[in-house]
Amino acid sequence: TARLILDGEMVSDLDTSGAEMLVDLDDELAAAGVELRLARFHARARAQIARSHLAERFADRTHARLEDAVASAADLLDRDGQGDI
Repeated sequence: TARLILDGEMVSDLDTSGAEMLVDLDDELAAAGVELRLARFHARARAQIARSHLAERFADRTHARLEDAVASAADLLDRDGQGDI
């Protein structure tokens, strides 16, 4: 499985449209065999994710730091036997 990390550093707020876009993007990428991971969303956007239906969907795919998202993706690649990022 390939992994795509969405750097949300510039996302300070996540409204309904933004949440729907994330769901659509996640579904489209999953259909193509790509796992979407979220990183560096501002605290307010992370809180909105936590209070919404997105919390369960992205429970193990949300990271406060980009480095953590990359390390997690690399660990999964190694576990999958797919080598380096």
